[in-house]
Amino acid sequence: MVTRARSRRNAPPSARFAPGDAVRVAARDVLGHCRTPWYLRGKTGEIASVHGTFRDPESLAYHKPGLPAQVLYKVRFKQSDIWGGYKGPGGDQLEADIFEHWLEPSQ
Repeated sequence: MVTRARSRRNAPPSARFAPGDAVRVAARDVLGHCRTPWYLRGKTGEIASVHGTFRDPESLAYHKPGLPAQVLYKVRFKQSDIWGGYKGPGGDQLEADIFEHWLEPSQ
C-alpha cells in the first residue's frame, strides 16, 4: 500500500474558534438554501464544542461537491439574548450547529 502526504490544498481547515470563545452569527441576507437559522443571525453566543470538518451543505443542496470542507461548531446562546422579553428561567439556553463561514469573533 502506498501512502501519500496530504497536500495543503486538500487538508481540512483548522478551527478558527475554540470552546469558550464568544462569537457572533453573521447578519446577512441569503438567497437559496441556508442551514443557519434566521433567528440566530446577528446574535452572540459561545462556542460549546468543535464538531470537525464537513462538506458545506449550502452547496451540497445544489448538487455541488460542498468543497472546501467547513468547520462545524456547536454554539450556545442564552434564550434571553435570542428572544426579546423571554420570561423563562435565566439559565435557559439554546444550542445550534453552525458552520464557521457564518461566525465572526465577538468583543
